[in-house]
Amino acid sequence: DGAAYLTVSLIAVFLLDYRLEIASELLINEKISVKEISYKCGFEDPNYFCKVFRKKYNKSPLEFKNERT
Repeated sequence: DGAAYLTVSLIAVFLLDYRLEIASELLINEKISVKEISYKCGFEDPNYFCKVFRKKYNKSPLEFKNERT
């Protein structure tokens, strides 16, 4: 039904946003690669991680990291 689909979609969006927030903290505070951070945050594909990260922050994870460290 539509309400269940909407609920699942909202949960998925929330989880993606949460994982990206954790990734942003790791990028700032940890001396590990973007690839390793993507895996630590539950992304199976580092390329997908970079794509969704750029969509949220308007810059690549590496650009984000370099600006803040």
